[in-house]
Amino acid sequence: IYSRDYFFPQHTVGIWGEVKYPGTYTRAEGMRVEDLIVLAGGVTENAMLSGVNVVRIDTTSERQYTEIFNVPISGNFMDVNNPDGFLLEDFDRVEVPPDPRRIRGRTIGVWGEVMHPGRYAIQHDEEKIFSIIKRAGGLKETAYLDGARYFRDIEGNDRLVPISLKRAVAIPDSRHNIIVRHGDEIQIPRDPGVVIVRGSVNVPAAVAFEPGKGPGYYIKQAGGYAENADRRRTTVTLPNGRTWESSGWFFIPDDDLLSGSIINVPEKAPKEGRAMEILRDWTTLMASTAAIIVGIVQITR
Repeated sequence: IYSRDYFFPQHTVGIWGEVKYPGTYTRAEGMRVEDLIVLAGGVTENAMLSGVNVVRIDTTSERQYTEIFNVPISGNFMDVNNPDGFLLEDFDRVEVPPDPRRIRGRTIGVWGEVMHPGRYAIQHDEEKIFSIIKRAGGLKETAYLDGARYFRDIEGNDRLVPISLKRAVAIPDSRHNIIVRHGDEIQIPRDPGVVIVRGSVNVPAAVAFEPGKGPGYYIKQAGGYAENADRRRTTVTLPNGRTWESSGWFFIPDDDLLSGSIINVPEKAPKEGRAMEILRDWTTLMASTAAIIVGIVQITR
C-alpha cells in the first residue's frame, strides 16, 4: 500500500530569514506570503517587513535562473480574512530580511587605561574611535597611546590594524580615526618603560627605555650581535604594531624609537654543508665530461 504522496508529490514552498520557524512547508491552493509567515510562527522582532522577497524559478529563460519579487508586508498579516496578498507557487522561496536598524549586539571592546573599560554598543554605522574613547570616559593619566593597539576580526582571526591611536584621539579628522566595526578591540596599556631585544644577540633582554636612542644602542645593551646574526635583516616593530624604519640619510634624523618597541635580529641562513658542495662539484664535472664525450663522438663520425 502506497501513500497518496508516492504518486502525487507534495507541493512545497520555503521561508527563511527573520521568522521563528524557517524551513519548507506544504503549499496549499491559494496560499499567500502572509499565510506562509503565519505557518512559520510569525516574524521576529528584527524582521523588515518592507523588504520581504519572493524568489521564483524562471522557466521562461535559459540565462536567468530565478525571478525576484519584492512583496512588502503590512503589519496586519495575521488577518486571514484579508483577500489581498501575493499568491505563492510551487518551489517559491520567501526571504524575510533583518532590519539593519534593529540588529542588536554590535559592540566594540575598549580595555586598559580608560576610565570605564568594557564593551560598548556601536551607535551608528559611521561611529569612529574618538567617539568610543570619549564614551568610555576618556583616558587615564597612565594611558600610553603610543603603545595602544587596535584589533579587527578578519575571516575569523583577530588582526592587528597598524594605526596610531595617539593621532586618532589628538586629531579627530586624522585618517587614523577610523570607523569602528562590530567585534573590534582597542587595547590601551601603560608605558612599559623598556625596549625588547630578541633573536641573535648575545644577551636577549628587556632594556630600559632611553629617549632619543636608536636600535644600535639597545642591541649593544643586549650584549651586541651574536656571531650568526644577520644584521641587515634586523627589524624594529613599534608598540602599536607599525614598523620602524631608518630615514636612510645621514642628514635626516630617524624617527624616535618608542618605549615598548621590539627589536628582532634574525639568524643568517645556514651555509651548505661540505657534502653538498662536493655533490654540486661532482655533478658539474660529470655534465662537462658528458658534453666533451658527445663532442668527440660527433667529430670522429
